[in-house]
Amino acid sequence: MTMGSGTLAVIPFVYQKARLSPRSAVLSTAMLTPRGEALVATATTAELTSPQVWLIPTDGTGMTRLTGRLTMLLGLSPDGKWAAYLSQRGPLGLRSDQADLRAVRLDGSEDRLIATSVTEGLPQPHAASFSFSPDGSRVALSDGTKLLVATFDGSLPRILEPVSTTVSGYRVAGWNSEGSEILLMSPPWLADEGRDILGFDPGTRQLRTIHTADGLYMYEAGWSRQPEGIRRHLMMVKAEHSARDGLSLMLMDVASGETEEIAQPACYGGVDLSEDERLLAYAVCRGDKNAGYTSEVRLWDEAAAGSDHILAVLPDKVTMLSLSPQGDQVLVGRHDTAGDPLPSVILTRTGSVRDLDPGWIPVGWSGRNRVVLADGYAAQRLALADPDTGIRIIYP
Repeated sequence: MTMGSGTLAVIPFVYQKARLSPRSAVLSTAMLTPRGEALVATATTAELTSPQVWLIPTDGTGMTRLTGRLTMLLGLSPDGKWAAYLSQRGPLGLRSDQADLRAVRLDGSEDRLIATSVTEGLPQPHAASFSFSPDGSRVALSDGTKLLVATFDGSLPRILEPVSTTVSGYRVAGWNSEGSEILLMSPPWLADEGRDILGFDPGTRQLRTIHTADGLYMYEAGWSRQPEGIRRHLMMVKAEHSARDGLSLMLMDVASGETEEIAQPACYGGVDLSEDERLLAYAVCRGDKNAGYTSEVRLWDEAAAGSDHILAVLPDKVTMLSLSPQGDQVLVGRHDTAGDPLPSVILTRTGSVRDLDPGWIPVGWSGRNRVVLADGYAAQRLALADPDTGIRIIYP
């Protein structure tokens, strides 16, 4: 699970007759709604079969099946009212060779077809990517071989290939703040072909290179999709072959392509940018596997003349950061040198530290002081941590 608002995994569509039960289901592709009042997830069996999209309120009042089997969550609309998903359901609920792009209202009142036969079977897990435009009127989907741009009401579905070059393998990173360009990011495994971020104008079908990275590897660091579009994009660049050590955290201006190095060496995954892009929480990792790691958790505040200060220095490696809705607290996930999760903590801007119970990994915020936790990356239980009432199970 990408904690905060990302995904756990993309799972294969396999037809399964057995009805999926909350007691036996595994949750993946989990996303919190904008206000954190519910979690939307792809639920599967333990064998990753029979996928369907569920809505789980964070107040613990149960769950709702938003779709039938053979469906997979892609993303939430900027207003948090719709969930876009892929469906391989054919006649009688049997699996089809083609997948349709659909959207369902979270209150269950409408299920809408956006575009038919958008993929042949499933996209590769490392290639599938999706984003709503800032105004929610259009969607962009890449299955790793082509780019689809469609109007959300389904009136004008289009499979588009840019005029000047191919986008095979490129991921949809989001839209710019004007909604005029789709940001495409080259995958890290195409090292010999350059590390590029491209802007694609779906109106003119023109493609421009926004930025070319100097490193061998480039990872997307902006896990939280900005609902009002992206003005500044986070990425991590690496110049050497060793995995995910010595990363540089870069902040790129989408309009000009100019970049600013924020930190080096940065903790992979340890970064979060507020929706208004004025606050940036990030972590600097120091040490190695033999001597152990320490992580400096920092907060950059544009409103305070770009002030940058250390909130805390924590043992081991930070792997997840999530800013609270008010920006006054940071939820921190950590792992030890063996890759096992450690107890999460909450940091305040004044430097206080609140330890959370062990055995849980962080998902994100549900309101000002409450956080949603999961029992693992293939989650079977969810809990809500509240400073007044402690931790309580909200699912199943």
